Amino acid sequence: MVLSAGLPGWKRFEGADEWVRQQREANLEGRREEFQKFLVTRNVSGRGAALPESERNRLFEEFLNWSGRN
Repeated sequence: MVLSAGLPGWKRFEGADEWVRQQREANLEGRREEFQKFLVTRNVSGRGAALPESERNRLFEEFLNWSGRN
């Protein structure tokens, strides 16, 4: 069950919707930190922004496997 998933025709209580948004943002920030650690292990931390899209996608797939959360 995914509590943050929307349901067709259903509007979440405003306070709950705000909480879900905050949780998503916190989770995203945590994932960015984890991905940065992953890039360091792959010696690409300084080149991350300059990587081609295909390479970033490949590294992200590796990251998901590395973090055990794919």
